[in-house]
Amino acid sequence: MCDHQNLNKVIYFDDFRSFINDIGQRYDQKDCLSVYDRQAQIHTISYQDFSDNVVAFGAYLQSKGYSNKHCAIIAENSVEWLTTAFALAYIGSIAVSIDTEQADETIIEMIKQADCEVVFYSSGFKPLQKHFTESVEFIMIDDKSLFTQMLDQGKNDQDSLELINKKTIDADACSFIYYTSGTTSTSKPVMLSQKAILFNAIDAMALVKVQGRLFTSLPFYHTYGLTCSIIDVLSQGLSICINGNMKTSMRDMIMFEPHYMMAVPLIVETIYKYFALEINKLKKADELEDFMKGKSGIFKGDSANEALFKNVLRKIVGNNLKMIVCGGAHISEQLIRKFDRLGIIILQGYGITECSPLVSVNRDNNNQIGSVGRVLPHYQVKIVDNEIYVKGTSLMLGYYKDQKLTDEAFADGWFKTGDIGHQDKQGFLYITGRKKNLIVFKNGKKTSPEEIEGYLYNIPYVKEVLAYGAAAGVSIDDVKLCVTIYPDPILTQQMASYEILDLLQKEIDKINTKLPAYKQIQMVKISENSLPKTGLNKIKRS
Repeated sequence: MCDHQNLNKVIYFDDFRSFINDIGQRYDQKDCLSVYDRQAQIHTISYQDFSDNVVAFGAYLQSKGYSNKHCAIIAENSVEWLTTAFALAYIGSIAVSIDTEQADETIIEMIKQADCEVVFYSSGFKPLQKHFTESVEFIMIDDKSLFTQMLDQGKNDQDSLELINKKTIDADACSFIYYTSGTTSTSKPVMLSQKAILFNAIDAMALVKVQGRLFTSLPFYHTYGLTCSIIDVLSQGLSICINGNMKTSMRDMIMFEPHYMMAVPLIVETIYKYFALEINKLKKADELEDFMKGKSGIFKGDSANEALFKNVLRKIVGNNLKMIVCGGAHISEQLIRKFDRLGIIILQGYGITECSPLVSVNRDNNNQIGSVGRVLPHYQVKIVDNEIYVKGTSLMLGYYKDQKLTDEAFADGWFKTGDIGHQDKQGFLYITGRKKNLIVFKNGKKTSPEEIEGYLYNIPYVKEVLAYGAAAGVSIDDVKLCVTIYPDPILTQQMASYEILDLLQKEIDKINTKLPAYKQIQMVKISENSLPKTGLNKIKRS
């Protein structure tokens, strides 16, 4: 069931050529993409200039014979990354997005697996070139001078410009290969069409109305970063600030003062932890706790404490932030409600790479906290044995060169997500865990580690947590429920290890009293380091 009532007015596009040409003409000189350099100087490009650059780079690529080839992109977030990806789509080539956080050996294997003949890279990845023969060409895109030269060459190549505009683009053919960001298995190469990605992006805008300026630091090498924080926003003509360096993300966000931002839960949690730390310095922690327990509206009345909390938060996120769209992993309801009390709406969504990626999202005017929102207009969802199945326009074409794996992922045209959940009578979708992550006990009972982790994230001193079943006997199903916790280093900096463990154990004991026996946590481990994560900051479950 989808919320088809009162959809926002949007324009759909089948292919990137019509999309790029349209936004360039429609939004013309409006600010399109902004980036801050190391000296905190902002650099902005207009919609028309961005559109012109995509076409020019497409002409350059056409002149070099890169049309209809598989081309890898290994680089941090940048305007050049987007120009390259869109230009490849513009001329009918296939862009293979590579996770820059992977080990060199994995990146090399991905390039080979996807049959890439061209690699667009940032300077840090130049050493990879020695692992390939001369048949694979490497082109650096983070050299501003070199990139400008390529653009100028494309702009002056009338023959190539005419040629690419005459070419027919198959909107339903593979145009992007994105690797999954799974936490338990090897990444799989997902084939997506131009139509799939564009319809998915614009479906999101049909459900969520956005205005003003957007900030995003989500990596473009994941569909969440490209589809949900760039393409959908470009379709609405908003100004976007992109960040490719986590060390400067908070600085850039404050300077840009966005009206809304795209995030993963870790980013939201980090913002709140910084906020809480500042409140602690002001010796207002008790007042904040009382405020969060209140049932009144957002910053109503003239309470000095309310005004103080608001001012402290604005110093961290800027003066304009009104909404955060969050996905990529589960975010606690308690955290969403805290931000709601502080005047910022958090809309939780749900997606998976094979779905381009968005399946559902809460609406700005209909936010059901605890759910992942309404299903997108061009998707259908059904529940089969508690597993979420998806069918619709934006599904993947399959896994590259793996028909067997592709066939296993579908059932009569429905994609089997592997996620466990349910849908209520109003059409709101709820995710309760991953099918492959279920912990199965000797008595046949099962529990989702994500559920257990959700309880522990409500403990202020917990920064990261991983729940799992640990062997407790000889048989494979004789397990006990364990958790590994990475404590918040800021909130626990004055505490000894035994004090941290004692504090956490007392909080876990309280949680256990509210849970059935088989769901009670039996072992607690403390990690001195942050837990290993994927590119979207999801904790790996290996």
